[in-house]
Amino acid sequence: MSDDEGISIYDEVEIEDMTFDEAMGVYQFPCPCGDKFQITLEDLLDEQDIAVCPSCSLMIRVIFDLDDLPKPPTSGTSGGQARHDNRPSAVSTTPPEEIVVSIQLDTGKSATTSGILENSIFATSPNQYEQQPLPW
Repeated sequence: MSDDEGISIYDEVEIEDMTFDEAMGVYQFPCPCGDKFQITLEDLLDEQDIAVCPSCSLMIRVIFDLDDLPKPPTSGTSGGQARHDNRPSAVSTTPPEEIVVSIQLDTGKSATTSGILENSIFATSPNQYEQQPLPW
């Protein structure tokens, strides 16, 4: 399905041997490094068949029939199909904001700079549902 000549494939795996995380929309299969190969349902629906391990360089080819895949969620407003990315993200999609940073050096000199912060990184505490800026 993929035009992937020149890449090294560790193994070929039937999709029936993989587990599907419905909340994340990801098929997974154990990797020898201890992590899991992953490929999204969206990638499979786009006829991509290479699952990658996020912890090492290994890749597998997923053997599947497009007609046997779960159907993606549909949108009632457009009549077409809408794909939803339910995977968590560590990067905020808030609008860019201007920031000013001033520092005082041990030598007594100071420096000030300003710029546009386009992507803030946020962490969410397990007990909170609000995004909080990371302390660094």
